[in-house]
Amino acid sequence: MKRSKIVGRLVTLCVGVALVGSVAWAQVGGVVTAVTPHEITVSGAVYKLDGVTIEDFNGGRISLPELRPGTAVELEFDAEGRLAVIRATVVR
Repeated sequence: MKRSKIVGRLVTLCVGVALVGSVAWAQVGGVVTAVTPHEITVSGAVYKLDGVTIEDFNGGRISLPELRPGTAVELEFDAEGRLAVIRATVVR
């Protein structure tokens, strides 16, 4: 195989890995294990709550006290990797 073909395939592979990695980081699902006014712990990982939107899966607003340990959530991140939206299943 020529060197130019190898380099071309490596570049294609790197671009593909970067795209898949960014999409995989866009949303994470898990279960709330702890909540404070400033951070949330989901499946063992701690996230800051600065400017985060909290809503149910239909887009309705949820207050922070409604997020209790054991609540199933989906976390959405912005382009910089910061937590942007928490979607939760709550029973009212």
